[in-house]
Amino acid sequence: MKFSYVAMDRMVRTQAESDPNLQKQLQRRGRPLRSDGRALSDEELLEKLHSLGMTEVNRTWLDEQTQKFASVESLSRSLVETHKIEKSDFATDWSWIALTCLWERWFPDRPSFEMLDDWMQEGYDFVHAGDDHGAVRIWTRVWEGIAEFIETNSLSTLQQFDDQFGGSQSACNWVGDYSIALLNAARNDPAIPALGVKFCEWVIALAKSGQESGDHDFCFRRDLAEFYALQGELERANRMYEEWLEQEPRWGWGWIGWADLYHQFALPEHQDSQKAEEILKRGLAVSGVWDRKFINDRLDSLYEETGRDEDRQQLVREQMLDRLIERLDAPFDGSFREETLREVQQAFPEIQPRLIELIVRATQEMRNGKVPEGQGHFYSFFLLGEFRAKESLPAIIDAVSLPEVGPFELFGDAIFENLARILAVVADDAPEAVDRLIANPDINESVRWEAAHTYLFWVRDGRLTRDEAVTRLREQLRLVNENRDACGGNGLAYELAKYNAPEAMDEIREAFDRDLVDPDLLAWEDVESSLQLGIRKFENELKACPESGIRDTVEELRDWSCYQQDPPLRNPKHLDRELERLRDVLEGGMDAEIDDAPISHQTNATIRNEIPKVGRNSPCPCGSGKKFKKCCGVQ
Repeated sequence: MKFSYVAMDRMVRTQAESDPNLQKQLQRRGRPLRSDGRALSDEELLEKLHSLGMTEVNRTWLDEQTQKFASVESLSRSLVETHKIEKSDFATDWSWIALTCLWERWFPDRPSFEMLDDWMQEGYDFVHAGDDHGAVRIWTRVWEGIAEFIETNSLSTLQQFDDQFGGSQSACNWVGDYSIALLNAARNDPAIPALGVKFCEWVIALAKSGQESGDHDFCFRRDLAEFYALQGELERANRMYEEWLEQEPRWGWGWIGWADLYHQFALPEHQDSQKAEEILKRGLAVSGVWDRKFINDRLDSLYEETGRDEDRQQLVREQMLDRLIERLDAPFDGSFREETLREVQQAFPEIQPRLIELIVRATQEMRNGKVPEGQGHFYSFFLLGEFRAKESLPAIIDAVSLPEVGPFELFGDAIFENLARILAVVADDAPEAVDRLIANPDINESVRWEAAHTYLFWVRDGRLTRDEAVTRLREQLRLVNENRDACGGNGLAYELAKYNAPEAMDEIREAFDRDLVDPDLLAWEDVESSLQLGIRKFENELKACPESGIRDTVEELRDWSCYQQDPPLRNPKHLDRELERLRDVLEGGMDAEIDDAPISHQTNATIRNEIPKVGRNSPCPCGSGKKFKKCCGVQ
C-alpha cells in the first residue's frame, strides 16, 4: 500500500499541532512541513529549489511539467534523481514542498494528487461542521479530478487509482462519503439529485468494468435509486429494485433500501409505512437472505414509530430465533452445543423453516465449491428427523444428492448411521422420492444404499408390506442390471438378501453375473445361506433395525467422538502392537483374525466391534464416501 508524501506530511503536522514536544523536536532537527513552505514567497521557494541545483525550475518550466505528472511527488522524485541530490538535510523534503506550493499557486485549475488530497480533507471539515453543501462543492472538484485521471490513464477500477494516489483517504472509501453528502444536501437542493445520479452511475459503471461489482455496485445501486426518488422518479426507482432483487433476491440491504423509499428516508409525499412493511417482509421471506438482522431492525423501527407494540413483540421473538440459529450455525470448535440444541427443540415448530434454510444454504455453498464453515446444517439434519418434519424432504434430498463426497462433507458419518432412519420419517408418504434417490446413478453410492435401506424401516413400521418392499427393490435392481449401473448393485443385492426373498433370486443372480456385486462384500454363497435360514433371517433383520427417526438429537449426538473434550490416552508400550493388529486388518481384509489382547486405552464408551465386512469396491467404513480400495485400503 502506497503512503504518499502529502499523507505523511498531514499526519506529522496533525500530530505536532497537539504535541508541543513533537513541535520542538521538528524545529530542533530542521524538519520542514508544507506549512513552512506556504509561509515563503514565490521567489524564496524558487531560491530553495535553485540552491539544490534545480536551476531549470521557473513558471514556464513548471507549466510544462504539470501536464506530464499527476503528482508533485512524482515530479520531485524525477528531479532528485536527475540531479542526484543527496537525501540528507531534508533536501528531498524541500524539493517536494517548494514544488507543491508553486504548483497550487500558479496552476490551481490543474489539480495535482496533493491538491485532491487537500480538497478531500477540506470536504471532511465541512461534513464535521454539518455543512453538507460545502462538502459537495469541494468534493465535486475532487470527483472531476479523479474521473479525468482515470479516463486519461485508461484505469478500470478505483483501486488502481488508489494504488497511485496513496492519499490521506482512499478514493474507494471517499466515494461513499461523497455520496452520503450528496444525499443529505439533495433534500433541500433540487439541483443535486441529478448530480447524484450521474455520480452513482459513474461508480457503478467503473465497478462493473473492473469486474469489481461487489460492495460498490450494491451500495451505489441503493443511492442511485434514492437520487431518482428525490428528483421525483419514484416509479423508476421501484422498477430498478424489482429488477435488481429478481437477479439477487438475497440482497438484504436491497430490500432495506427499497423500503426506505417509503419510510426511513422517504420524502413526505412518498411516506407509506404499509408499503415499507410489505417490502421488508418480502425480504425476510427469502431463503438465505443476507443481513437478516438489519432487515429485522428496520422493521422494528417501523413498528416502534407507528405504535404497533404487538407486532413488535412478535418481531422480537423472530429476532430471538435468528440469534438462536446463529449460535447453532457457529463453526465447529469441538464443543457439544447441548444448551443451544435444547432451546431449538423448545422452539419447534416456529424455528423449523430456519433449520430447513440452513440445509438449503449449505447445499448451495457446496454447489458453489465452498464447504460451509458453520455446523447448523448438520444439527438441522437430526432435529428435522427428530420432529419428523416432512417439509424438509426436498432440502434433504437435494443435500444428499450432491455429487461425489458432497453429502459426507455436510453430514459425515450421519449418512451411514442416520440417513435411512431420517428418510423413514420425513419421506414416509413420498416413497417415490426415495425411489429416485436409489435410481440416480449420479449420486454417491452410499447414499443410494442407505435410501434402499429405508424400505426395511417402513416394513418394520407397517408403512409397507414385505412383498411391497421386495417388489420395489427388485424393480430397482432390474434397472441397475439393464443399465449396467456399477454403483447400484451392491446396495440393492445386499438389502434384498435381508428379506429372505427367493422371488428376487433371478435379479440378484444377474447382478452377480454382470459383476455388479462385489463378492468380497456379498458372496453368492451368503445369499443362498440366507435363504436356508428361512423367515428367521428376515425377522432378525427387523429386530436389529433401530427405531425410525431420531428420538432426541441431544442424546443421539452427545457421545459422538468429535465432541469428546478429553480423547483417550494411549499407552506407548502397546502402540506397536496395535499398529501390527491394524496391519493385519488392512492386509488380510476386514475378516482377518485378531487376537483378544486387551486394548491399550480407556474410554467411557462401551467398546463394540462395529466394523462391517468391507470389499475393496465398497464404501470405506471411515465415512469418507470413497471406495475402500481408494481410501483406507490404500494403506
